[in-house]
Amino acid sequence: MPGDRNAYGIISELWDALGLRVPAIVFLDPDDLPPAYHSLLVHRRGMTETLERHWRDTVCVELLSDDISLKHRSLFRFVALHTGSSGKPVEIALIRIPLETFPPPLRRLFIEAKRPFGALLAEAGIRFEARPQAYFTFVADGTLAKTCGLGEGTCLYGRINQLWCDDGSLLCETVEAVPQA
Repeated sequence: MPGDRNAYGIISELWDALGLRVPAIVFLDPDDLPPAYHSLLVHRRGMTETLERHWRDTVCVELLSDDISLKHRSLFRFVALHTGSSGKPVEIALIRIPLETFPPPLRRLFIEAKRPFGALLAEAGIRFEARPQAYFTFVADGTLAKTCGLGEGTCLYGRINQLWCDDGSLLCETVEAVPQA
């Protein structure tokens, strides 16, 4: 069951499903996150809402890679989120979305990836709770940095997170990492 999986298992599955090499992750206690990152990551809200409030700007999505897994009956996405006005990179995320949880019109919007996942949930009126599983840091290698529009050696802080609907269904599992606060 997804809710019982360990944090490294979630990270490995998401990176592997998209054919990416898992970076050298260092797990942290929430209190060990730098203060600015702590406020961005340690909460039970969605990241889209949190980033828009923090940057006082809309957040746009750039699809970097995706795959639909019949085995997992899920859409796997690798995205970068940028501010709407300046295009500043504010998050990279790997997401597993169990498609059967959602009606077909919403599934199509997830696959199109023209809006952030959190924005689509809000527009659909789907209420959820974020349940962070773990916090981490890693340094972007050259390949990841180039793919995401970051500088090589950028230090990112992040969380492994699950979004749960009020009715108890899993909406997604995600690895969310922010390059700046």
